Amino acid sequence: MFKRAESLMETIIAVTIIALGMTGAGVIVRTSMFGNELTQDRMAALNFAREGIEAVRGIRDTNWLRYNGSCWNSIEGTSESDCGDSLIAEGSYYALKLDMSTLEYSLEDLGIGDDVFASEYQMYECSIESPDGATGAIYGNPVADCGGVETDFYREIYFVYDGVDSVLATVKVGWITDGEGKTVELFEKINNY
Repeated sequence: MFKRAESLMETIIAVTIIALGMTGAGVIVRTSMFGNELTQDRMAALNFAREGIEAVRGIRDTNWLRYNGSCWNSIEGTSESDCGDSLIAEGSYYALKLDMSTLEYSLEDLGIGDDVFASEYQMYECSIESPDGATGAIYGNPVADCGGVETDFYREIYFVYDGVDSVLATVKVGWITDGEGKTVELFEKINNY
């Protein structure tokens, strides 16, 4: 009779140990999966921030060529005579606007300030096709004419002048994971040539 009780107790203890081990393994797998998702989101955000820095450099380069070396820090203008009317303003936050007809970026001051999660900073994925039929995606915010798909990411750009011929561009990208806002920032000094 004692043998049966001992076998029953051994079985209960063995099942309990196995159940605890399985619970621990489940927690480890769940935590690992959450970490992978967070890493993927962070990598995407860093790429969007890098894209923002590259777009700002592209705007500077285009302005430099368009205005013969003057107005390298202009938001928009049609000639050398009016490009100085719309220079990048220190302390303003900008969205990176995408012109789908030229696939060129420009800066737009939305008058919002530092609120990376404002809907106006939300990024959109727009499909593009090359003349040889290859397809891809390009991202911008706000996008009016591409019929883009909303992403989970938001992007704002902020500038601080460092002298007359230099500006520090900061690109902040945000996203929301499990109800918590996450952000990454990249910055680069952009100089007049």
